[in-house]
Amino acid sequence: MTDKEKLIKEQNLPVAEEILSGNYIRVIVNGVSSLIDVDDFKTFFDTSYAAAIIESLNNEIETGDWTDDTGTSGFWYADISNVNITADSVVDVIPEKAYKSIVDAAAFAGETDSSSGSVRIYAENQPTGTIEVTLNIHN
Repeated sequence: MTDKEKLIKEQNLPVAEEILSGNYIRVIVNGVSSLIDVDDFKTFFDTSYAAAIIESLNNEIETGDWTDDTGTSGFWYADISNVNITADSVVDVIPEKAYKSIVDAAAFAGETDSSSGSVRIYAENQPTGTIEVTLNIHN
């Protein structure tokens, strides 16, 4: 295995599909396949991809922040504001483990909806207490 192949394997680069000719890799981004020099790919990944994820800690969702939409959608929902969220953002909402019993009882849905400045989360039941979450915002 060449040094460049080891680098890709060690870095566990998720979009690297295969090594070609030792210096190039085939990557697939948004369904488009391209050949990229391994060194260029490493530089792009370290500077662009990693910087595209914004982590926001200690976001509190209080019981009163939830809206009952069970008559229409079947869920309760809450909006979490963050200026880094766009309509195209993919936002991972990760509850802190200290709130596991509240999250489990609320039966959080796995889907989120992003809009400019906020993300909407869903639960089958209204949470019975404040929940603290981390947001990983992918732009």
